[in-house]
Amino acid sequence: MKDPNKAVVKAYIQLICTLVEALGPNSKAFSKKLLPPMMENMADKSTLVRADTVAAMDRWATECGAELVITLGAPMVSLDNPELRTEML
Repeated sequence: MKDPNKAVVKAYIQLICTLVEALGPNSKAFSKKLLPPMMENMADKSTLVRADTVAAMDRWATECGAELVITLGAPMVSLDNPELRTEML
């Protein structure tokens, strides 16, 4: 998730989105390992990476419930990064 090549990061986020869609509600078991590192991409300067991250988080919320995404994303709001804070809210 911390690759300097943005194309690799975008492909990884899209893969996670596809995985969540395929697993459905069972993807909740992987949320603590996959969501926080993915949410860190909300601080990226690239708008395309941030847009893909938001789409993946929306997919996760649809499949597993928004409360899971909110719970894991709440600590991210307190970080001193305006892009991250804006996108998380």
